[in-house]
Amino acid sequence: MACIYENFTIPFPSKSRVSDRAHALLKIKTYIDVGDGTRFDGFPKITFTKISKPDALQKSHLILEEFNDCISIGSNCYIDSTDISAFHSSKSKLTCAKLLHNPPGKIRIGDNVSIFCTAIISYGLVTIGDNSVISAMCTIMDSNGHPTFGRTYLDEAERINFSSVTIGKNVWIGINCTVLPGVHIGDNCVIGANAVIRSNIPENCIAAGNPAKVLKKLPLMINPNTTEND
Repeated sequence: MACIYENFTIPFPSKSRVSDRAHALLKIKTYIDVGDGTRFDGFPKITFTKISKPDALQKSHLILEEFNDCISIGSNCYIDSTDISAFHSSKSKLTCAKLLHNPPGKIRIGDNVSIFCTAIISYGLVTIGDNSVISAMCTIMDSNGHPTFGRTYLDEAERINFSSVTIGKNVWIGINCTVLPGVHIGDNCVIGANAVIRSNIPENCIAAGNPAKVLKKLPLMINPNTTEND
């Protein structure tokens, strides 16, 4: 194997009970930054991963402190990891990876964001803006996690690339979408179900398809919390 993967996943009970939720939130806050009023339904899978080259003379070790401040979730968010929805669903997964000597990836989630049974993988930076909704079974990733060719070569880890992903404010991403590395989705967008977003989507539009394309421009959205002088 050309890469060594070490993982630490926050341990939770196998089943979600109402009595466990307060304890689970306290445990989550031990490892990540969570704003006031944020609620978790079910237990997400939160994992920190270190990726190293194989070296017979030096064994790799994951240092948990290196992953401090890797994940931040704003205020009044909702993270769903249950299987009670009428839609296909699973645990939400938040994964930050440290590749070789690079700093660990970071996940930044704004305020009033709802995420339903979605996987987010960061080798560099994934940002989700305020007031956005990510529907069930989506994947958001800033790296493929492997090179296109030569999966078993000794330099595999050195050829893994990553590029930041930014999802703007007030974005709705439909069910079963995939957001690929390097993508920027502008504010006030709607992304149709099953879309594969591999290039930038400008603000104020509807996009869908594989690959996703802009289908319609939307009227300029006005934030009710601002004034004309802002």
